[in-house]
Amino acid sequence: LDSLVGLFAVACQPSATSDPFSLRRISYGLVQVLVENQKNVDLKLAIQIAADVQPFHVSPSVINDVLLFVTRRLEQLLVDEGVSVEIVRSILSERAHMPCLAAFSAVQMENLFKDDTFKTIIEAYSRPTRIIRGKNVNSAFQVDESLFEMEEEKALWSAFQNVQSRISPSVGIDVFIEASTQLVQPLEHFFSNVFVMT
Repeated sequence: LDSLVGLFAVACQPSATSDPFSLRRISYGLVQVLVENQKNVDLKLAIQIAADVQPFHVSPSVINDVLLFVTRRLEQLLVDEGVSVEIVRSILSERAHMPCLAAFSAVQMENLFKDDTFKTIIEAYSRPTRIIRGKNVNSAFQVDESLFEMEEEKALWSAFQNVQSRISPSVGIDVFIEASTQLVQPLEHFFSNVFVMT
């Protein structure tokens, strides 16, 4: 990893037609070893450590370039293992810096994608996702329950509070699915009976 970071820092990264230092193969091997040996290493942190030991300054943009480069090798590894590109990209958008967790999540997601429960959850989450897409939403918002006028609002808020502590970015897909199923019905009732203005 230190060689990879160093070569990127001195502008020796591969081009579309040339990879004289075999950095693609090295990066692919790196993520393959991490995934196959179930080593959940934070790549972002590891790349930063590798940058810190270089005998010259490594800019934050180089660190990001290296992470993106390694992420593309992880994407290729997962696609080579039979996971659909769409699922791989959705997982990597949140978990690219943790290759082992990303690989595990991608395989779980690939299996769940064939399940009707998963499709139901995706449908339930689609509408609120579309409403907030492109908006700057503070995830630490405070909800004033006294403003609730309808039972559907109260039921959705109650269901959300029941599952909130079990859902985090590092939780396994199975836990996420189990918790999310508890939100499907309240979400459906909410959007069927409450007028939402955006």
